[in-house]
Amino acid sequence: MNHWKRWGRGAVAALALGGAAVASSGCVSLDNISAGQREVVGDVFIGATACQSGSADCSNVDVVNIDIAPSFTAPAQLLVAYRVPASLPAPTTIETDAPVVTFTASPSYAAELERLSPAGAGRKWVGFISNTIDTAAADKDLRVISTWKLPQGADGSPFAGPLAFRPIIGSRLPDATTPAEAPVQCGPDFANVGPSATVCLDSPLLATLSEPDLTRTTRDLGILTGATATGQSGTTVTVPFTAKYAGTSTSSANFALSATTAVPGGTAVVTPGSLLPATDSTNPVSVAVTVPAGTAPGNYDVTLTATLGTQTRVRTGTVTVTAPPVVTPPPVTPAALRLTGTLPSRLAFLTARTRGVKVIVRSNRTGRAVVRLVQGGKALVAKTVTLRNGATTVVLKTRKVKAGAYRVTVTFTATRKVTTLKGTLRTR
Repeated sequence: MNHWKRWGRGAVAALALGGAAVASSGCVSLDNISAGQREVVGDVFIGATACQSGSADCSNVDVVNIDIAPSFTAPAQLLVAYRVPASLPAPTTIETDAPVVTFTASPSYAAELERLSPAGAGRKWVGFISNTIDTAAADKDLRVISTWKLPQGADGSPFAGPLAFRPIIGSRLPDATTPAEAPVQCGPDFANVGPSATVCLDSPLLATLSEPDLTRTTRDLGILTGATATGQSGTTVTVPFTAKYAGTSTSSANFALSATTAVPGGTAVVTPGSLLPATDSTNPVSVAVTVPAGTAPGNYDVTLTATLGTQTRVRTGTVTVTAPPVVTPPPVTPAALRLTGTLPSRLAFLTARTRGVKVIVRSNRTGRAVVRLVQGGKALVAKTVTLRNGATTVVLKTRKVKAGAYRVTVTFTATRKVTTLKGTLRTR
């Protein structure tokens, strides 16, 4: 059976099993190791071809050769593991093209590999185990594919390749002593089997584990954290983001950029509108946020999204809106005070006694003043009035006035400025 077309061109990394998982020789070899990214900055797939030793087109390079009767058709489980960077998130399963064959994560297998061959600083083992396979009816062309999501830094920086990895394969024969759900238990070393014929490393050769891991170049884009800006309501605030690209530049890595903001009624415009990054580059991206007048002071999210195919990279920054400054009008210096006035002419003192002295006071400022009628050095009457800006009429009446000279004083309360008006009361 040929299932290659079922995976399509994106499945650049596959794991296939040629022949029965475990048959007469009981050994599996690992050939044709390959890896790749499904999309320009997508997840990484790792795979290889696993074949029965002794079968056609198989390298027949095994660590352990289990000599089992030629008619062996017992159920078996496959063990697949990867040595990868410690930061790499582990998948929960690996896929196969045969519905009857499934894999689940096996922490016990990973722990046993770490016991026998420590992964080293910054590395880890990730193990998987298959369900029980009926080797007599096993798919003769089984493939398995593992999918690995590239991690990014805490600051949003992209994964910087190459990705180093080392796949291995083994097997075991579950029985009443070691059922299929039992933890994996290896032998004392890789050259010896564990319980239930457990072979924790059958391929590649043991010496390969001490060699440098295989590598796969990668591409990734990250939007760094820390994008902030501050501005007043009623203005446009520019929030600076940084998009960092790790890997080789390619024309297919042209990211569409978009942005949104939580500012009520605000808009967000990205410059540039798309990004075609250079190799291993740092790229400034600005988001202009319009902040409507009257926006309440506070912190509001501004989110930048980079999209390429089904891949998205998202980072949220902050725009801090401040209240408009309080505008204090410049102090007004009042004009110099001018006080003038007029007294009635040819006024008889008897008329002044009965009708009063009608004084017209002129001022260029509004304010309170005290108007007094003085005769013989003595104030006969005083009146507090509010002067208008212009002419104000004040009537001073007293029966104490007599014929002769008199004067009227106007004292502006705010400045204590005094203006004196002089006149004469006639006898008739």
